[in-house]
Amino acid sequence: MQIATTSSSTRNYLLALALVFLAGTFLRLPPSLFSETSGPLRSIGFLHPNPKWHNLQLIGVDEALYRDYVNELHSGGVRHYPDIVLHYVERQVKLPGSVLPPVRFLYIFTAYVWSCLFHSEALEALKNVASFFNILTLAISAALVWRMRGPKWALAVTALVAFAPTQIHMSQHALVDGFFTFWALLTLGCSGRICKHRAIGAGSPVTQPALALLVLTKENSFFVWTAIVLILLANRWLQYGTVTRELLLATVLGPMLGVVVLIFSLAVSMCSSARIGC
Repeated sequence: MQIATTSSSTRNYLLALALVFLAGTFLRLPPSLFSETSGPLRSIGFLHPNPKWHNLQLIGVDEALYRDYVNELHSGGVRHYPDIVLHYVERQVKLPGSVLPPVRFLYIFTAYVWSCLFHSEALEALKNVASFFNILTLAISAALVWRMRGPKWALAVTALVAFAPTQIHMSQHALVDGFFTFWALLTLGCSGRICKHRAIGAGSPVTQPALALLVLTKENSFFVWTAIVLILLANRWLQYGTVTRELLLATVLGPMLGVVVLIFSLAVSMCSSARIGC
C-alpha cells in the first residue's frame, strides 16, 4: 500500500513538473514566433511576454556585435574566424573602452550553424540559439535537483527557474549568458555525477569536453572552474563521496583543451597577418 502511495505521489510530482516545464518553455520561445505579421504562433501572441525592444525593432550594443561576428563568418566562412579575432585586436587598441570580444566562439559559431541550417538572419539565429539553450538549462536544472534532493525540491526549484525574469530576458535576446549557463550547469552535473546521495564518482565522460566547450563559450569560465575545484576540495571535509583520478584529470585537461584552441586561433591570425609560415 505504501509503495502504491509513493508511486502515485511521484506521478503527481512528474505531472506538475511537466506543466511547469511547459510553461517555462513557452515563456522562453523566441519573439519571432509570435510576430503579428508572419509568426506561426501569432494567434496566442497576447500570452507571450515579448520584450519591448523587439516590438520597437531596437537592438542592444552586445547584440549588434554578435550579429556582426556571425555575418563576418557568413562572408568568409569558418576559416575567416582568425581574421575576425585579429580585426578585434586592432580595433580594441584604438578604443578608450573595451568591447565584446569574438573569443566567445561557441555561441557565435552555433548561431552561424543555426543560420546556415534554417536560412535565418544572423540576429534571429542568435536569439533562437539563446532561446533553445535556455530551455535546455531549465530541463537540466530540473534533472539535477531531482537527482540531488528528490521530486519536491525539483518542482520548487524548476518553478523558480521557469519564471525567473532574468532567465526569461536572456532567452529572448541575442546574449551569451543563457547559453553559458547551460554549459556551466552541464559541467557541474557531469563532473560530480550528482545523485540522490550526493556522491562524487569518477565523473561522466562528458566532463572533459563540457569543460572545454565552457572555455570556448566565455572568457570568464575560470570562475565556474574555480567553483568546481572548490567543491572537490570541500569533499575532504564534507565527505560527499570519492574523488577519483579520472575526475581530477578531466577537471584539468578539459579547460586546457579549450584554452589551446583559443590560443591557436589567435596565433594563426597573427601568423596570417605577418605572412609568415607557422
